Amino acid sequence: MSVASFVMPPSRCLVARPSFVASVCVSLLAACSKPAADCMEGFVRGEDQQCDRPEDTAEPNFDALLHLESSLQTHWERGIPEPFTLRDHYLSFLQDGDVDCPVLLDGAFSPQDCVSESGTHFYGLAFYQEKDRVQNQPGYLFAMQASFELQRPEEQSFSAGGGFGYEVLAVPNEPTDWMAFVQGSFHYPDTEGWLGDGVTAGLVLRGSHEGENYRMTIEGGSGQGETYVFWDSVDVDSSVCEGHPVGRIGSRGPNSAWIWWTLDERCNGCGSVEYRGEVLGEFCQDLRDEMQSMADQMEVL
Repeated sequence: MSVASFVMPPSRCLVARPSFVASVCVSLLAACSKPAADCMEGFVRGEDQQCDRPEDTAEPNFDALLHLESSLQTHWERGIPEPFTLRDHYLSFLQDGDVDCPVLLDGAFSPQDCVSESGTHFYGLAFYQEKDRVQNQPGYLFAMQASFELQRPEEQSFSAGGGFGYEVLAVPNEPTDWMAFVQGSFHYPDTEGWLGDGVTAGLVLRGSHEGENYRMTIEGGSGQGETYVFWDSVDVDSSVCEGHPVGRIGSRGPNSAWIWWTLDERCNGCGSVEYRGEVLGEFCQDLRDEMQSMADQMEVL
């Protein structure tokens, strides 16, 4: 409850139980009048009265436009996190299990710490489901909530902490609707791309296909190390705007502040770049091939 909602007007304070209520009013008002406490060690209070690390508020010593371009390039090279890669590696590990390790129930296992006859170590838990109908309609779905480390002999661990999933609804004579998500941290050094590098993600993709056309919305972010990219309500319709996406894409700078690229409706892959409230200029990059590739991965049926 805020001070404003708790403190009664002075007249009410003096009427109702003055010895107690008035003292509470005075104490709260006095507390509000005291200067704010000092920031914790390593932080300083700025003009906005917020506590920040000095390096986060210092003037940038890098080229924000070049950083944005480099981050996006690294992002495309690693690939966008999607649930199919995670599903396939998980199911592949299950092939190395046996009747006693891990103890399975429809592709899921409760807390385990065992080594199968193949020498594969299963540690943790995995709640996995897979169905060939969605809401009693034709479709397909799989979903996972996981906290595990899986390790084959002579390999590094496949670790997962979070969830991932996908569902597609395919009603005859209607657009094919789908949704995919990756939420959490995942790493498997013995593979390539984003999973080989490791990733932390909170990413949701929704869309539909109708013939050769598709629509897609991307929300959330993902990254690893110095490269994190965030999609802020990025929409793309292959039949509109020549397939160019519209929305905001953010790249986290080396001092943790975000560089924002706003793709507008000029339909040319260009938009303004903003850093800490200041417009730095315009950046252009044709993302149609990347959008098409992402959408193609989602059309499973």
